[in-house]
Amino acid sequence: MAERTTRSHLKDLIKDLRDQYGITLEHYRIHQSKSFHISIVASAAASLSMSFKTGTSKQLHMIVSYASESKSHIQYMEGGVITATSGTQKTIYNRNRNSSRVSTVLENKSGSYVADNKILQDATVSAGTVLAHHQHWGDKKAGIGRRGSSEWKLALDTVYSFLLTSDDGSKGLHIMLNWYEI
Repeated sequence: MAERTTRSHLKDLIKDLRDQYGITLEHYRIHQSKSFHISIVASAAASLSMSFKTGTSKQLHMIVSYASESKSHIQYMEGGVITATSGTQKTIYNRNRNSSRVSTVLENKSGSYVADNKILQDATVSAGTVLAHHQHWGDKKAGIGRRGSSEWKLALDTVYSFLLTSDDGSKGLHIMLNWYEI
């Protein structure tokens, strides 16, 4: 009963914040220091990927955005295996720049999974389940969705990889992940 009451109060608080001050849940998560961001650009590449493993305690609610200079496609993959020590570490940023809180995301550049506020770029990942496959047909257009229709609530203790591939040789590619953790 206490959990239901707490959820009810939280919903009321969020509604009040939105109605009175124009603050969305996502905006509120930034103020709580629970919102994170990473963006990776390759100026001339045939593919670009980001890989990580979710932790065991916090749910990630993620939006994936991407862009390319030419025709391309992106795959959202779940459940693969990241080859230890592969890829390049990239720093995750807390969207509340006054906070020292770090993400619970894990990477295994050292050979074992650690939460060091990093994601792996271009790591070797065995095939997992393809959750989504989006084709991008035009020049320099981004695949950016709205939170309500594009958000993914990721499973705990699971590997995720986002692979953007140019269908037109080496071109500029960009992947951006935004998420909050609760």
